[in-house]
Amino acid sequence: MQAQTNRIYEFGPFRLHEREGVLLRDDRPVPLTPKVFDTLLLLVENRGHLVLKEEIMSRLWPNSFVEDVNVNRNISTLRRALADSPNDPVYIETAPKRGYRFVASVVEVEMDNADLILERRTSAQIITEEEEEITDSPQSDHGGGLERVNINAHASSISRLRRHALGLSAVIILTLLSAVVCWWVVSQSGHAATTARVKSIAVLPFRDISATSDEHLGLNLADVLITRLSNFKDVNVRPTSAVMKFEGQEVESTAGGRLLGVDAVLEGSIYRSHEQIRVTARLVRVSDQSPIWSGQFDNQASDVLALQNAIAGQVADALSLNLSADEKASLTKRYSESADALQLYAKGRYYWNTRTWEGMDRAEYYFRRAIEKDPNFALAYVGLADRLFTNSEHPEAYVAVNKAIELDPTLGEAYATLGFANMFQEWNWQKAEENFKRAIELRPGYGTAHQWYATLLAITGRVDEAKRKMQRALEIDPTSANFLADAGQMHYFAHEYEEAEAYCRKALEVTPDFVFAHQYLFDIYLKTGRHTEASEELIKWTRSYKSANGRGPADNLRELYQQSGMNGLLRYRVNANLLNPLPGFCYEVAKSYARLGDKEQALGWLEKSCESKDFLLPFVNADPIFDELRSEARFQAVLHRMELARRNELAADRLP
Repeated sequence: MQAQTNRIYEFGPFRLHEREGVLLRDDRPVPLTPKVFDTLLLLVENRGHLVLKEEIMSRLWPNSFVEDVNVNRNISTLRRALADSPNDPVYIETAPKRGYRFVASVVEVEMDNADLILERRTSAQIITEEEEEITDSPQSDHGGGLERVNINAHASSISRLRRHALGLSAVIILTLLSAVVCWWVVSQSGHAATTARVKSIAVLPFRDISATSDEHLGLNLADVLITRLSNFKDVNVRPTSAVMKFEGQEVESTAGGRLLGVDAVLEGSIYRSHEQIRVTARLVRVSDQSPIWSGQFDNQASDVLALQNAIAGQVADALSLNLSADEKASLTKRYSESADALQLYAKGRYYWNTRTWEGMDRAEYYFRRAIEKDPNFALAYVGLADRLFTNSEHPEAYVAVNKAIELDPTLGEAYATLGFANMFQEWNWQKAEENFKRAIELRPGYGTAHQWYATLLAITGRVDEAKRKMQRALEIDPTSANFLADAGQMHYFAHEYEEAEAYCRKALEVTPDFVFAHQYLFDIYLKTGRHTEASEELIKWTRSYKSANGRGPADNLRELYQQSGMNGLLRYRVNANLLNPLPGFCYEVAKSYARLGDKEQALGWLEKSCESKDFLLPFVNADPIFDELRSEARFQAVLHRMELARRNELAADRLP
């Protein structure tokens, strides 16, 4: 006869025996009615997932009409059974009006009953009484009455002694086996952590289950944890901009983890009552939904920072990260004392990452508001500088980034911003590289620093290094449309057009209207002679603008391409830039003439671009659009004025 499988779930001091229908606490049985036991079993089997009340009712009372008050009573009974004191951990979370979630760390063990017999009726005679108030309904199998189950063993003294002996033997064997199993699980978990199996984490916005929830409190907590954890060199943490979309969404944690492409997800809930706050957090492996760590933290509501520090520290311990002194210090770093300022900064970063004009304007608004809330919030000054440095050498940008460094000399983001200014505003390539390296040293998990460093490497003739550095940015956030598009740009600079197109297409899968991806595809298709596809990318690029008669330029461009081909489109762009000269327009005109094959005009506008120190001119050294001009003396003169010719020589010397 085939042996039956007895699945055992262990959590805290408890062991739940599925087939035997027994819950033990420290090897002592916990009296539960069958329906309450089945409720616990259902929650444990679906641990980490929200189990709806309707699902519980359909499982426990099939083909019956019952009210959810019966579920509520079972949960209340369970909570009393699982808690000896107010300091015991929370095992069951409530999603108001929806259902419940079992949040404790669970170890699952399967044992063969041929080797282990657990006597359900132990030496203490268990009398189980189940009283359920079922809604009176013609469909109810129970007729609204009481279901009472009495199990009373009236056996002879010999049979009772036999049961006592069996029960005692079972407890001893179970204890020994459980100890062995727990040791094996813990050792394997430690081994997995030390071998860096968890290489990437997403911190989802925490759920605020308080009676009166504070808007964005869960996102603020996640944002601070992301900032702290992203200082670690051995783990990639998705940025706040990648997880903001999950705020207020009922998404299963591991499903969110799969969308974000991470090994583990950190999630949790917040409950505030008067002056107290309780945060429950857990780290779950995405591949098999197994718990890595969980914890519960209680403190004064006014000192959320202490909770943030404790959670980040325990996550680092759970992953067995060998932290440096600087990384340990980052766990308790105070970025701002104002929750409002943190929230405004997170919003600013979200809109800044859209890279649209509207998004940039909104980002500036939120960064300035964050500074108003906390004038000593260094990150908010960095955000403002990032916005102001876009396309122009804005004096206030330098004031802002220098203020950030004055407030916090160890702020990696600030040095990345300085490197960006060194690169595009000052053409100081050596200083830019120093600042990018400093930024990455201080904040290894800041993907933007790697992205901008990759851009510098490409501009200074080190395209292969640039591609590798962009891959590092993508390791940090593979769902970033910005990083994906720029990875495409790096391959475009390397004349690897198929790879460049693939990355840009991936960027558009993430954000269908991401403007840079359309811009890069326009150039890729031009270089590969796919003019019709190039025209469509130009149309998508300019789709958001409307003319006075209600017809967008997309309509005009399509008609123009049909009538005049690609040359007609390019000449149209020259005229549009001349009629509406935006900052950096000289470089755009030079690019259009280079695409047309008009060398004289292209060189002339490049010289004007150099004189006006156009924001995008540094790309001239890498862009294949200018390949036909590189041997021209006037082109080389532009590179010499930018001190890029010497950089090209140094880059050539690096080649094997």
